[in-house]
Amino acid sequence: MFQGEVEKRLHDNKAFEAFAPISYQTQVVAGTNYRILVSVGGDARVMLTVFWGLGAAIPELTNAEWWLLTKQAKK
Repeated sequence: MFQGEVEKRLHDNKAFEAFAPISYQTQVVAGTNYRILVSVGGDARVMLTVFWGLGAAIPELTNAEWWLLTKQAKK
């Protein structure tokens, strides 16, 4: 759903080798925040933050950033 938007923001509008979710976390607020770790090819990862409001709201990509494997190891 957000692959094209993430490629535009982080990869100069070039296609990723892959775009496969690895894990996710949720936080319930006035809707739900999702943090989704996505493999984009090789060891490259991106972390997406998506907000999905209550009712018939449309999910919104609120942030996308490169995720370094060192960040994961520090947790």
